[in-house]
Amino acid sequence: MLLLALFLVAVTTVADFTGAAIVVWGFYRPTIVRLIVNFAVGTLLAVSVVDLLPEALALRGDAKPVLLAMLIGIVAAFLFERFIAWYHCHDDHCETHPASPGRKAALLAGSAVEEFIDGAAVGLALLVGTQNPQLAFLTTLAIFAHELPETASKVATLATFGVPPKKAMLLVLATALAGFIGAASAVLFAGASAAMLPFLLALVAGIFIYIATADLIPELHRTFQRSSFVWEVFAMLAGLALILVLGLLE
Repeated sequence: MLLLALFLVAVTTVADFTGAAIVVWGFYRPTIVRLIVNFAVGTLLAVSVVDLLPEALALRGDAKPVLLAMLIGIVAAFLFERFIAWYHCHDDHCETHPASPGRKAALLAGSAVEEFIDGAAVGLALLVGTQNPQLAFLTTLAIFAHELPETASKVATLATFGVPPKKAMLLVLATALAGFIGAASAVLFAGASAAMLPFLLALVAGIFIYIATADLIPELHRTFQRSSFVWEVFAMLAGLALILVLGLLE
């Protein structure tokens, strides 16, 4: 199980590399990235609401503690983003988030924590694989979808801080190693306490919901392109539909 968890995390690092590469090698296209972000919103919401939460509820059998864990996940993600300064500013002349060494370190630290959580999510999903073998693969798909545009954003932000693009790419990709630690931790430690599994699944679901609704969707609201609006809606619905259809195959 541990090897499979590490393999699935390795799959998500392909998205990290791709997201970083399109910025460094000049392939960044805002319209395409917006489509990917919409798709990521659909997959994250579907995996959280249709897969992770129901699985947590089924394991626990009591809705209140599970939903409380989900709420804690949402609040914890907000507090982390608010107070640890994990915020990807896209304004090259931003006065609120100056390009200080501490700011760069905060972005990379935040990236590492996010990667750890993503890896842990894969590991936790594998732990309930006997009841829902599709869950780990659906979770991996959702992580893959949102990591591509987010990694591109991180590299672009570091570049605006004055970090050479290739160095920014290497720094961001280095934080992806935390995903392997997260997956291993989930499999080795959470697996030893089955009673904690439903709460951890709900916690991850809350974090995913926060990422989709507080990070990705507001980013989409920053600009509106009438010409691509229909395609963006289609991309979001496609993300939702893909998770739902794959879930029916379990």
